[in-house]
Amino acid sequence: MSSLFSVPSHVWHLHGTSDGGPRVVLLGGTHGDELGGIATVRLLLKTLDLLKKPSGSFPHPEVRGQLFVGFGNPEAMLRCARTASDGRDLNRSFVPDELAAKPLSNDRLDLVRARELAPLLAQANLLIDVHSTSSPAEPFVCLNTFLPKHRPYTSLFPVHYILADPDLVYVRHEGAPTAPTTDSHIERNGGIGFCYETGWAQDPSVAPQILANLLPILEMSEVITKQFRALFNLPDPQPPPKKQTVYALREPIMMKKSGFTYADGMDHPCHQHR
Repeated sequence: MSSLFSVPSHVWHLHGTSDGGPRVVLLGGTHGDELGGIATVRLLLKTLDLLKKPSGSFPHPEVRGQLFVGFGNPEAMLRCARTASDGRDLNRSFVPDELAAKPLSNDRLDLVRARELAPLLAQANLLIDVHSTSSPAEPFVCLNTFLPKHRPYTSLFPVHYILADPDLVYVRHEGAPTAPTTDSHIERNGGIGFCYETGWAQDPSVAPQILANLLPILEMSEVITKQFRALFNLPDPQPPPKKQTVYALREPIMMKKSGFTYADGMDHPCHQHR
């Protein structure tokens, strides 16, 4: 896989001893002000002894298949802002016609970064894009359309709620011609993608728990998973709930100044501020 395109900047590629196995991508910092995902990626890179090394490809015998770990939008992270430039953010920039258009000198930096990441996502089997909400909230998982192929993965996430948008309600609200997110791009190319909303954006302390929860989903071997937990004192992964509920988006509701909140009635006891 790595021979077909250059590994994007700020992405580290770990490959096993054979060419088989899944091709998995983990991103944090797709929105540059969501600190939980950024801290999670940094922690994983630290466990792999890659945090201070230039991004690129590295062999790792305990990785099954190919694992790509990186920061979605480094420029936005430098700004500590949702976007790298004025206009639509990176997670609204994976519109096929715009990705395929001839690059221009005045293109939005978020679109430039989307073009860098697009070949990688197009050839991956699985994407987990770690996001967070604008106020403390119980984690949940987002995806465009919930299909049987998603169930083996969603059943591993320790979340009660899964949000899908099969009728493209959000897309129409945004005025986009098609779903423009990272997970939709990988799905258009035959892979499986999730946006994992992990709680309050300003709480990087959740990184060890997020990483512990993600290791089984990232298809890491049991050996390396145990090594990580022992070396960095990671907590045990939170067990998936016995029941998960899938919701379909029916109407867009503008967020209040107080930040993200669940709709009335979704008052599970886990909805506690951190």
